[in-house]
Amino acid sequence: GDVYLIVNISDKDYEIDGFNLIKEVEILPFEAIFGVEKTIQTPDGKIKIKIPPMTTSGKKLRLKNMGLSKKDNSKGDLEARIKIIIPNELSSEAKELYAKLKKLNS
Repeated sequence: GDVYLIVNISDKDYEIDGFNLIKEVEILPFEAIFGVEKTIQTPDGKIKIKIPPMTTSGKKLRLKNMGLSKKDNSKGDLEARIKIIIPNELSSEAKELYAKLKKLNS
């Protein structure tokens, strides 16, 4: 008879959705406001992506044909999912600037 295997693949760098990959890309608050170019790892090597100004946490940037290979030699997509992070430590000058920003937006 036939033997059928179900294989579950996991990867610490990617979430797998069929042939598409999802990768979390961390940026700092000022990078989210002004935009930034980030180097990220893909299955085919490192690439640079441009994150536009005023990007919010959770925004998805679709990178066509950067996912997993299919039987027909096409590829799925890679979705770069943006996550804005807060640094663990801030200098006193950075804290002052955030305090000024808070005051301006109150």
